[in-house]
Amino acid sequence: MAGILFTSVELGLLYALVVLGVFLTFRILNFPDLTVDGSFVTGAAATAIAIHAGVPGLLAIFAGFLAGFLAGSLTAFLHIRLGIGKILAGILSLSMLYTINLRLMDGPNLSLLNQDNIIGLLKTPSNHIYTIIFLLVIVLIAKFFVDWFLQTEFGLRLRATGDNELTAQSFAINTKITKFFGVGLSNGLVGIAGGLIAQYQGFADVN
Repeated sequence: MAGILFTSVELGLLYALVVLGVFLTFRILNFPDLTVDGSFVTGAAATAIAIHAGVPGLLAIFAGFLAGFLAGSLTAFLHIRLGIGKILAGILSLSMLYTINLRLMDGPNLSLLNQDNIIGLLKTPSNHIYTIIFLLVIVLIAKFFVDWFLQTEFGLRLRATGDNELTAQSFAINTKITKFFGVGLSNGLVGIAGGLIAQYQGFADVN
């Protein structure tokens, strides 16, 4: 019973990063982004590939962030440059990412069970307390980063764009840049979550 409780807390902390990412687009930027379904897997795939290439697990999650950021940037590009609606742009990116993820992993999944350089704490989920502390630190770092970022000049521009895009434009705010970076950052956080999940469960899977 205690093991189930610990595992639930661990998974909750892992998916907290997804919540932070979705919060940025849905609540701050007012952008109903569906890309997260694909960028989550893309982050997991990129992290798994980095680990197979010999990158330590803690550094490999930055590959997940970059992959997620690029996935979000694709959606922003479809919306901003091609004039596709926000929801449809996310759906198109999600559909493309499914095939991209298959190509990245060269199959439907990629195992990490035999890798020696996965993050030690996530490699042994039986060490629940240490795993929870580690994940809590990661989530708190991400949370404080988002709080700090939203108080910066660019973060205020991002919030203004989400509140009222036309008014933001009247104050000479380039809303295209804020939306592009905001959607990218959101999916980058989701990509980190995907990378951590892949290391936690020992594999990345397209589903």
